[in-house]
Amino acid sequence: MTTERDTRHLTYHSINRGATRSYSDLALLHNCNAVDCTGKLRGLSAQWTVRRLSSSLSPLQYPELDEKIVAARQKDMPISDMPNPFEREKAQCILCRLKLTPDYKNAKLLSQFVSPYTGRIYGRHITGLCLRQQQMVEEEIIKSQNVGFMAYYLKQVEFLHDPKLFDPERPIRNHRF
Repeated sequence: MTTERDTRHLTYHSINRGATRSYSDLALLHNCNAVDCTGKLRGLSAQWTVRRLSSSLSPLQYPELDEKIVAARQKDMPISDMPNPFEREKAQCILCRLKLTPDYKNAKLLSQFVSPYTGRIYGRHITGLCLRQQQMVEEEIIKSQNVGFMAYYLKQVEFLHDPKLFDPERPIRNHRF
């Protein structure tokens, strides 16, 4: 319970007017119980305690409180040498990631970049390949078709049930048109 004697020292001015500490420092003092609550501060709300502390504390009066404030602030500071947890991995195409080079003799690999219905070569927005690998795949597909390892219009029946490297129905990027 507060008595009249306890509340006569409380001020009704704004918290920061004439105060030697910031509101966050004083609230930190109150919340971490750094203030010795003997009789004067016991039973008062946090707002009254902050007002009382703001008008009565100075940095020279209580150096141990300054140390506690600095220690509490250091615990809340971000870690500077920690890597960014939101940084995404560098995107790589599947051929670069697996270190594969397309070859005209590898018809099974090249047939995965060709539509089984039309025989057209899928674009970069569907395959997700980088520009260099996409150009190499297109050149090797044309070379393989000219030599006779791949068909022009349809996929070979043996390659129809190969695992998908990408989903042609869900392109990575939007169409260019």
